[in-house]
Amino acid sequence: MFRVFSLFAVLLFIQAVSAQRFTYQPLKPKAGDKVAFTYNAKGSVLPGKTNPTFSLYHFNFIDKKNGILEFAPTSQKNQVFTGSFTVPQDAKYLALQIAEEAIIDNNKKEGFLIPVHDAKGNPVMGAAVALVYLYSGLGDAFLELGPNQEKALDAINNEWKNYPESHYQLYPHYFRMNFLTKSKEINKITEDLIKEILAHPSVKEEDYMRLSSIASVVKMKEKSKQLEAEMQAKYPDGSWKKMEEMIKINSIADIDKRVEALDKIKKKYPATTINEKEDY
Repeated sequence: MFRVFSLFAVLLFIQAVSAQRFTYQPLKPKAGDKVAFTYNAKGSVLPGKTNPTFSLYHFNFIDKKNGILEFAPTSQKNQVFTGSFTVPQDAKYLALQIAEEAIIDNNKKEGFLIPVHDAKGNPVMGAAVALVYLYSGLGDAFLELGPNQEKALDAINNEWKNYPESHYQLYPHYFRMNFLTKSKEINKITEDLIKEILAHPSVKEEDYMRLSSIASVVKMKEKSKQLEAEMQAKYPDGSWKKMEEMIKINSIADIDKRVEALDKIKKKYPATTINEKEDY
């Protein structure tokens, strides 16, 4: 079935079109591609414009594989720098940080952003998730990229439409942006989302917890309670039980008895992951 990616593509490419001082080829890089770029420091905020550093931030929040690659340009002449880098295999989205003497060229808060594409030339699933993070504070912290919830919302809504088979991975981000931007359709979005995710073959206890919280924040109290009850019935020995016992510990005034109670919980629910060990 033909998918309409035009609106999403326009959003993802607007930074490249507007950043006339920065150009790159190919315009739709895929994972593993070598990307050649030209950066003109003239007119930038960089103090010397002679020795900038280049760092490639590559994002993949779906698989939790994010990283940074530092590299040097291959040539420079009259404050114009050229070079290349290879798109990491796991990358969904790229952001180039160009800095000199701790001063970042943020391209007037637009940044130097590059979406990763698939073999058909469409933005890969997960590109919009990266934009959600970038426009929700992460980009400001590392790239001095201005926050923009509307761009993040447009991106994630289009990714939701274009990748229905990936709703299970996308739903926390999809709900979050529609909730934060106070979508008028938030109740219907929540109802449809709960129905779809509960029917997914990979649904687990964590999803019931998240969906119950989602229903609660949009004032669907009865639905929240119903989901919690269904979770407890479906997972009678699930992590919710440990959480309840952990909460009860806080009511124990005596420190020694509190430690004793915690030791009992540790034996009853042995930690098997790093996160579980940190919880104790």
